[in-house]
Amino acid sequence: MAEKKENIILDDDRIEEGAECLKALASPVRLKILFTLKDKPMCVTDLEQELGISQSSLSQHLRTLRYKGIVAKTRKGNKVYYTISSEAFRELLNLLPQIACFRG
Repeated sequence: MAEKKENIILDDDRIEEGAECLKALASPVRLKILFTLKDKPMCVTDLEQELGISQSSLSQHLRTLRYKGIVAKTRKGNKVYYTISSEAFRELLNLLPQIACFRG
């Protein structure tokens, strides 16, 4: 039996929002951050060490990702932890390696 597909019609505003979100993902540094956060929350210090990115650059990228709703932050004591904001973004990260432009 064929699976029923939902017919989604997006208005121009939704298309624009989607394009802006994809722009936020269109950075090698941001993709590295997201793939690093995919499996566990991390604080800025750990991300800095893991990725070899300066704290100021990392903060700018995290701010962009937070503004677009892609990552979320939580405070535990004196540390701020970042995580992927939704399972949908985790699924997207899992799909990216299957897309032709990621195959090299």
